[in-house]
Amino acid sequence: MSGIVTGSILAISRAVGETAPVLLVIGGGFTNSWKPFDPVSALPLTIFENAKSEWPSQRAQVWGVALVLVAFIFVLSLSARMWASRKQQVRN
Repeated sequence: MSGIVTGSILAISRAVGETAPVLLVIGGGFTNSWKPFDPVSALPLTIFENAKSEWPSQRAQVWGVALVLVAFIFVLSLSARMWASRKQQVRN
């Protein structure tokens, strides 16, 4: 059971990081909104679109978005490892 949960969490974190190619193929829209229930673009797509911008502020935003993405995946990976180690300690 611990392997299944760990694999699921790692699969979710990997899917979060690899959504830009899929969104570009299916025509994902690049929209930003401050309203919490409005649709927005995925973080990888934001990185892709702003990295090629001519505006320095948008290129600087790429670093912030990349940091958020890396931190999110780090937290998911760390929680998966902690959960798996706790389950293994309970078994022993």
